[in-house]
Amino acid sequence: MHGYIAVVLSRPAGGYRVEFPGLPGCRCAAPGVEEGLARAARALRTYAALLEREGLALPPAEPASLLVAAAARHGARAAACLRAPSQAAVAAAASPALRGGLRAQRRPLAIRTESGWRRSRHMA
Repeated sequence: MHGYIAVVLSRPAGGYRVEFPGLPGCRCAAPGVEEGLARAARALRTYAALLEREGLALPPAEPASLLVAAAARHGARAAACLRAPSQAAVAAAASPALRGGLRAQRRPLAIRTESGWRRSRHMA
C-alpha cells in the first residue's frame, strides 16, 4: 500500500500534533492520538483540495513500509499511512456544507510502546 505518512508527536503543553513530513504545512492538533489521526485524515483532504484549487496535485504517495522508520526519525508517539483522498472526498473538503461527513480510510498504524515500535495491521 502507498499513502501519506502522518506522525503523531506529543505537545509540551499537552495533547498531540500530527504532521505529514512529505506534505509541508499539512498538520493538525488534537487532545488524543485517535482524534489526531481522524483530524489528520480531514487535514489531508483539505490540503488536497487547496492544492487542486491552485491547479496542483498531491506529490507521489510513499510506500507504507517506510512508516516505522519515519515515526522513529521524528520521535513520534504513533504514526499512520493514510491513503490519498478520493476525488469525491477532495470535493467534499472544498465544500463547507459537506465537510466532516466523510469517514477515515483504513490505514496501517504503528504505535511506540515501552519495548519499542509495534505495528498494527489496520486501524479503522
